[in-house]
Order: sequence, then C-alpha cells, then structure tokens
Amino acid sequence: RGKELFEAIMEAGRARMRPVLMTALTTILAMLPMSLGLGESGENWAPMARAVMGGLTAATVLTLLVVPVIYAMVELKAEKIRQKRAAKKNV
Repeated sequence: RGKELFEAIMEAGRARMRPVLMTALTTILAMLPMSLGLGESGENWAPMARAVMGGLTAATVLTLLVVPVIYAMVELKAEKIRQKRAAKKNV
C-alpha cells in the first residue's frame, strides 16, 4: 500500500504477533502434562511432547524474528540491484 519497507515489516509484525503467540503458547501449555510424563503411559509420550514443544518454540521465534529480518535483507539487496540496472539504462 505504498509504505516504506521497515514500516510495513513492523506493522505486519505487530498484526501477526498476538495470533502466532496465542497459538504457540496454547499448544505448548497443552503439551506440558504429556511432557512431564503424567498419566497412563506418560513416560512413553514425554520425549515426543518435548520435541514438539521445542520445535514449536523455535518455529515461533523464527516466524516472528528471523523471517522479517531475512525478508528485509533480501528486499534491500533487490532494491540495490534495481538501482544499478536503472543506472545502466540511463548511461
């Protein structure tokens, strides 16, 4: 919508942070009893629950922090390439 790159990234991050965090936290908290090995055959499912919790935590961090940073880096590089091509056309 014609916004600057960093302004658009920040606005998108603010808009998506709450839904992403709520989804991840509810799933992680739901897995907590299983990861502690509570209940019948809980010790059998505990490693899987811990792996899911760790993976979800890592994916949430990547989604909210790393992906926007990489997007900004790629977009800035693409803008430099576009400027170089435009300069070559003008010469």
